[in-house]
Parts: sequence; C-alpha cells; structure tokens
Amino acid sequence: MKKILFSFLSLFIFAAMAIAQESNTEIVQRNFLTASAGPSFPFGDFSSTDINNTNAGMAKTGFTIDLKYGHHFGNLFGLSLGAVYGHHDVSKSFLSDGSGVSIKPWEYFGFLAGPMVTGTLTPKTFFDFSVTSGVAFVRSPEGKLNGEVVVQKDNSTTVPLKLAGDFRFRFNSAGYLFGGVNYTYMKPRFNVSTQTGLGTNENVAFNQKMNMIGVNAGIGFGF
Repeated sequence: MKKILFSFLSLFIFAAMAIAQESNTEIVQRNFLTASAGPSFPFGDFSSTDINNTNAGMAKTGFTIDLKYGHHFGNLFGLSLGAVYGHHDVSKSFLSDGSGVSIKPWEYFGFLAGPMVTGTLTPKTFFDFSVTSGVAFVRSPEGKLNGEVVVQKDNSTTVPLKLAGDFRFRFNSAGYLFGGVNYTYMKPRFNVSTQTGLGTNENVAFNQKMNMIGVNAGIGFGF
C-alpha cells in the first residue's frame, strides 16, 4: 500500500511539473460537475476466493457511480470534491453446494475531497489528476441459508484513499464528455455475528482490505 501511495504521489508531482511547463491556456470556466459510472475490479485479498486466506473478501467485479465537482484556482491547481457509491457481489465459488445460499453484496458510500492538477491538452481537452480522501460507510455482506440469516451484516465507517486520472472533452460551450481510471483503497473493521450450529452464535471481528481499480465514463458541464 505504501509503495502504491508513494508511486502515485511521485506521479502527482511529476504531472504538476510537466503540466506547468505545457499548459498556458487560461481556464475560463473555473468549475465543473460530472456524473459517471463504470466497472470496478477488486484485487488482492478483497477478490480472493481462497478459503485458506482469512482475509479473503470473495468480491466479484462490481460497479461504481461517481459524482465529482472540481474547482480551478488557476490554470494548474484545483480542488476535487466527490461522492461515490460502490457495489460488489460475493462469489460463491468457495461453496461445494450453493443451493439455498444467498449472499448480499459488499456496498459502500463515500464523500471525498483533495487536491487536483489539471492540464490543458487541447483547447477542448483536459486531464485531471487528483488525490482524495474523506469518509466512507461500508456494509459487509449478509449470508442466508434457506432464508435464515447465518452471517449477519455489519456497518463500518472508514477513511478511503482515491487516486484518479480523468479526461474531460468539451463538446460545446458548457458540456463535457468524461472518462477516467481510478484506484481506491479502504480497510474497514467489522464485527459480525455468525451462526455456528445448534442455535449458537459467534462474534467475529476482522479488518477487510479493499483494493479496487475503477473505469468510469459519463457527462458533465462547466460553469
């Protein structure tokens, strides 16, 4: 995780230096608002289906919905604010017989803010690189067997980290087409009640690492 963060911070500094040398076009519209959605690809422990891995999240490819607001202080630096919803179904591949088993997905909703560097690639094309954090509300999956809850869900509040590289193309005086790639990391803590048999329950506390690569596309407008 630290290596990824340092790598992206180095990229952030390099992008700022490179864009500062190349971007001389004045940004007339200081604000933009975009709405986008796309697939989210879990990896690492979050996507693992190895039953011997106690940190396995069993998460399948899901999706995110993003709402982003950006404000430019000048030609280069700005502020990014956003809200995001994420959804990942749970794989049943670890079960020898999945009949009668239903599992609700991993879900989260977050609010993020942080610095942004913007480059003007053409008079109508812009590249934004942002590093944001804030607060996320994460819900763990609930498992049922023949309609009876055997693994209860839990809600957790955590601090996410999101690194995003986005392209905006202005197709008229105010409208944008939007597309980008982002990396999100969270490590919420849960305390869930599981049914161990014969009507007895056991509380299990654990931290779940959540690593995800998202690809989003959408529309927006500047003002």
